[in-house]
Amino acid sequence: MKPKTSGDYLEDRGKVIDKMRAMLDEAALAGRDLTAEEIEKYEALERKQEALEKQARLMDNQDELEYEVSQPWNPIINRRSLLNESNPHTDKPKSIVPATEVFSEATKAPQPTPGVTLGGILRAMAGADTTAVIQNALSIGADPAGGYTVPTALLAQLVDALRAKSVCNAAGCQTVVLDTKQTNVARLDTDPVAAWRAEQSLVAESDPTFGNIQFNAESLAVLVKVSFELLQDSINVEEALMNAFAQSLALTLDQAALNGTGLANEPLGIVNTPGIKTVDMGINGAALANYNPMIDSYYELANANAGNVTAAVMAPRTQMEFAKLVDSTGQPLQRPSTIRDLPFLSTTTMPITETHGTANNASSIIVGDFSQLWIGIRQRLRIEVLREKFMDNLQVGFIAHLRADVALAHPQSFCHVQGVVPV
Repeated sequence: MKPKTSGDYLEDRGKVIDKMRAMLDEAALAGRDLTAEEIEKYEALERKQEALEKQARLMDNQDELEYEVSQPWNPIINRRSLLNESNPHTDKPKSIVPATEVFSEATKAPQPTPGVTLGGILRAMAGADTTAVIQNALSIGADPAGGYTVPTALLAQLVDALRAKSVCNAAGCQTVVLDTKQTNVARLDTDPVAAWRAEQSLVAESDPTFGNIQFNAESLAVLVKVSFELLQDSINVEEALMNAFAQSLALTLDQAALNGTGLANEPLGIVNTPGIKTVDMGINGAALANYNPMIDSYYELANANAGNVTAAVMAPRTQMEFAKLVDSTGQPLQRPSTIRDLPFLSTTTMPITETHGTANNASSIIVGDFSQLWIGIRQRLRIEVLREKFMDNLQVGFIAHLRADVALAHPQSFCHVQGVVPV
């Protein structure tokens, strides 16, 4: 008999999921919850589909191993992670997701059960009217402490929504899937160096230098308050709740990635990472008069072999002052060709109250190859509901806990322009 492939296991899993959906649809059409017998059967099917998915992944890993063994060794990696990034031969889930790709697709996240959304789960947790499908999903993810662990499929949707609102993602950062609290990622810092040689002479030895990036997933929590009336009556409350969580988490992750101190459980951000390049506007800072600070940052990055510069991130005030620059005739000052197409991205997470010499209203600009900024996220999200705390105002609170961390694959790929003061 022909051995089963990963595709065969996934096909069998799809059939099991179809049976699960049929059970939920039947109960929903009848306007009832699953019976005790149906729940037992449903949970057995759930265990079966998880086992089939695991077997499919094992087969994928075996196929990939056989594929890699058959390939010649290629030492030209150039600072790339040694984590496997989705081999086209197996199309396995990616561990590192570029900014241009959809997280849920790249990580091969399962499709959510039809009719189940994160917003619907939140409404049900607060006691609002719900459906049998949502109620069953809630019962499966509930934990003894009264919280709810969000399924991978719904978490992937939230991560995609978060990334869409993140300025770091717009700048080109990569998202790393963290499987444990502490995750080590190998990287190749320097390539082997070739050397000219005389005929029949020895080949000069040159070893590559390997480094290590360590992620320590820290707890990131957000509280969202909603009125009972809104939960019961609003036609778009589910979308609004998703956007509220995504916006808050995105802003907090951006702040940590750009300016994190590395203290009090906050990740270490770009501007505080040792080894980045700097351009100083002067002892007491200076206002922007031209694009020279940006050209200077390009020079610093070029000297460090930083690669392609993908974006410049700054405060809205700084972006506005660049837009107001004029030449001697009063016409808008044209960007030099070097930075003509460089995205100037603004975010309120870049402060305008920094101290620089005697100035206390300074700000910064971060210029660099943001593909070297890695944001690690664990595929686990827990939500708790607070009913009593805000009852006086007829509100309910939701607390979401996400584990994440930030790391720079190559600090020299970033330049910190510091001491930008207003005109």
